[in-house]
Amino acid sequence: MATFPTFRVLLYPKPNADGLHTVYMRATFARKSKYFSLRMYCLPEDWLETRLKKKFPKSKELNDLIRTYEQRASDYLLMIQRTGEPFTFDRFEFAVFGASDVPTLDKYCKYIASVSSIGNAQHYISLANSIAVFRPSAMLTDLDLAWLHRYADHLKARQIKDTTIHFYMRTLRAACNRAAKTGVMSKDWNPFSDFSLSKLNTKTRKRAITIADIRKLENIAGTLPVDMFLLSFYLRGINLFDLAHLKPANIEHNRIVYIRAKTGKQYSIGINRKAQAVFDYYAGGIYLVPILTGKEENDQRRRERIKRIMKQVNFGIRAAFASIGVDSEGISFYTARHTYATELKRAGVAMEIISEALGHSDLKTTKIYLKDFEAQVLDQADLLLL
Repeated sequence: MATFPTFRVLLYPKPNADGLHTVYMRATFARKSKYFSLRMYCLPEDWLETRLKKKFPKSKELNDLIRTYEQRASDYLLMIQRTGEPFTFDRFEFAVFGASDVPTLDKYCKYIASVSSIGNAQHYISLANSIAVFRPSAMLTDLDLAWLHRYADHLKARQIKDTTIHFYMRTLRAACNRAAKTGVMSKDWNPFSDFSLSKLNTKTRKRAITIADIRKLENIAGTLPVDMFLLSFYLRGINLFDLAHLKPANIEHNRIVYIRAKTGKQYSIGINRKAQAVFDYYAGGIYLVPILTGKEENDQRRRERIKRIMKQVNFGIRAAFASIGVDSEGISFYTARHTYATELKRAGVAMEIISEALGHSDLKTTKIYLKDFEAQVLDQADLLLL
C-alpha cells in the first residue's frame, strides 16, 4: 500500500556541545526519514510537543517561524497530492526552507514554483529565468518602483513583446503579494503600489469562430492539428496539456473522466460520436491521442514536448483555416474553447451552465470569455435602429 509523506517538528533528544537540544523538522516517506534543523536551540524544559514555551526568549517570533515552516510543508504536500508529482526530500527541503530568510528574487520565484501546480510552476520558473538574466543577485528587498521600471525597460530592450512583459510583471506582482502575505516581507511592503500594468496589457484579441466554420474544418479532418482542435471543441474546450495526458483508463462508461492540471478539479465529459471517431482514429497507443510518446522520462520532458507540439498545432490550425477561406488572425488552439462557450451562449444556454461546463469558479471569468459575443449582439441590435 502506497504511503503519503508526513512531517513533524520535534526536539532532538541528544544535546549538542553546548548542552542544548536542536529543534528540527522530520520528513518521512516510504519508511525513510530526513531531518532538517530549524536553527533553534533550547533545553527540554523549554519545549512542549511542537512549540517553545512562552517563557522562552522570543518564543512568539520563533513559534511563528515554526508555523511558517509547517505551512510551507503542508502546501508542498497538498500540491503533490493534487498534481500527482513524485515526492522527493530535496524538493521538500527547497519548498520549506528555500525561502527561509529574505532570499534572492529568482530563488524565491523558484520556491513558489516548487509549491505550485504544474501550470503556475512554469510561470514562476520563466520569471525566475528572466530575472536571473537581468539581475541574478537581486533581493526581494531591492524591489521598488525604480527597479520595476528598469526591469520593464530591460525586457523592452531585448525586444520582448508587451504581452510577455505584462505576463512577467503580473507574475512578479503575485510573488510580491505572496511574500507580504506569508511574512517573508512586511505586510505593508508593496513595490507595485505605484506601478501600472495597464499600459502593458495589449493582449492579442481572442476570438471565436462560428459553428459553420467548425463544419468546414471537419471536412478537412485527418491531420493532428485539426483533429486536436476539433477534439477540444467536442470535449468542452479541454486544453492541450490535459488532452495529451488522457489514457484509456480515463474512459469510464463512455465518458472522459480526468483531473484538470490547472485547477485540480475533476471533469466528467460524455464522449459524443465525433469525439469517439477521433479517438478511434488514433487508437493503439499508451495515450488516447499521439501528443506524448510514453518515452518522456519525467514531467519536465512531457511539458517540453507538449510545448513543442502546441507550436506545431497552432501553426497547423491557422494554415487549415486559411485553406478553407476563414480569417486565421488571432486563431489558436484556445479558439476551440472560446468557440465552445460562444456557441452555447448563441444557442441560449444559461450563463451559469456555461460557467459550470468550462469549470470556472465564478461567472466573471465566463463573461470575459463571452465579451466579444455580447458586443456582436449589441452591434446587431444597433442595426435595428437604422
